Amino acid sequence: MSRRLKEENPGQIILMPIAAIITIIPLIVFSKFVKLSEIEMKSWTGEQIYADFFSYYKSQ
Repeated sequence: MSRRLKEENPGQIILMPIAAIITIIPLIVFSKFVKLSEIEMKSWTGEQIYADFFSYYKSQ
């Protein structure tokens, strides 16, 4: 009986951190911290400042 040697493919393991960096860096760069008004704070359950990633730049 011959044993098959399992070939390892390190390509997928190496690409995972790179893919994570590529997805997170634009979110950090394009984040805009918006201070909520009094009316918005009453309906918002989080903090007084909201990190907006997409809507701020779309509205420009």
